[in-house]
Amino acid sequence: PDFCRMMDATAERQHFSAKSESYFKQFLDCMGDHARLYMGYYEGEAISGAIAVQMGGKTWYAYSCADEAHRDIMGGYLVQWHLILWAIQSGCSLYDLRGVEGFPTPDNPMAALHHFKQSFGSHMVVFMGQMDLPLRKDWKLIQGAQELYGKLRK
Repeated sequence: PDFCRMMDATAERQHFSAKSESYFKQFLDCMGDHARLYMGYYEGEAISGAIAVQMGGKTWYAYSCADEAHRDIMGGYLVQWHLILWAIQSGCSLYDLRGVEGFPTPDNPMAALHHFKQSFGSHMVVFMGQMDLPLRKDWKLIQGAQELYGKLRK
């Protein structure tokens, strides 16, 4: 519950859609020993959380959140460090912090997330962007509806 409460707040703050508590429960149940949820607490209050997944000798950072009240304590760093230690102890050859939209420039709204991930000594790997192949004639209508939904959420 603490993770989902913080995830909802993080989603609102960062303008993305959060998954439900039942989604995260099912995700962790399905992944079994291949996934872990780590939580950070300060003075008995949940302040950060993250989920990582292991498969094929690699660990992927999947989800994270932080409480606005104690973001200055930077509990997310300690939670990530413990996930990285889990990866090392499991013999993983890679800890993947996954992508961030855009490049680490000061004008990027995701600049703080870039900085957070780079502070662990990570390096950016750029892949070709996704490509869409519309298979339906009404694709423009669907795309327009998605754009409108995104604007309304802001």
